[in-house]
Amino acid sequence: GGLILELAEQDGAKVSKELEDVASALMMGGEEFENPATGEKRTYTHSGGQSITGDIVVSLLQASDGKLWIGTYRDGLDCFDGTNFKHYRYQPNNPNSLANNNVWSLAEDADGNIWIGTLGSGLQCLDPKTNRFTTYNTKNSSLHSDYIASICYSKKGVIVVGTASEGVSLMDLKNETFHNLQHEAMGSAMLSNQNVNHVYEDARGSIWIATRDG
Repeated sequence: GGLILELAEQDGAKVSKELEDVASALMMGGEEFENPATGEKRTYTHSGGQSITGDIVVSLLQASDGKLWIGTYRDGLDCFDGTNFKHYRYQPNNPNSLANNNVWSLAEDADGNIWIGTLGSGLQCLDPKTNRFTTYNTKNSSLHSDYIASICYSKKGVIVVGTASEGVSLMDLKNETFHNLQHEAMGSAMLSNQNVNHVYEDARGSIWIATRDG
């Protein structure tokens, strides 16, 4: 278990370069990274306070500032600057905390905010500068499901949210409203299946949606 990062430089490499190599690496099994251009590996496992928060890694994001965000199963969220880990975990009595320790998907918007898709507690936006969380769920918004499988930021200023059972929600960042797309059994279907595995925006701005049925 744990996180294995391959580095393309030897001792003395800059943190930004190290994390660039991480971002270009190949993820295997959610925990290991292999860069075909190198043979070195650096392994990070949970071993106390100043280490990765958990060994089951399910989502990764390299932010524009070079930092690596790590989502885990049951153990919350980490931010790694190449030297230190900063931990974010669910705190029941703190409304300004991670909403759920199952962090299934991560994305960054144009303002550098980190968007967090949780498995059971909806969507969150974290401002890394202030450490302020904003939560969107089925109770306080028109988001159709709190079980988020995948998210991506569209250049059109929209957060595309793929849910585990209720299709896709499109969040307009200007007015913070959701438009929901779902599978329809009769008539013209928007989606082939409401169980969404992955959402992605390509270089042309087209949104690709992978569902259980393709």
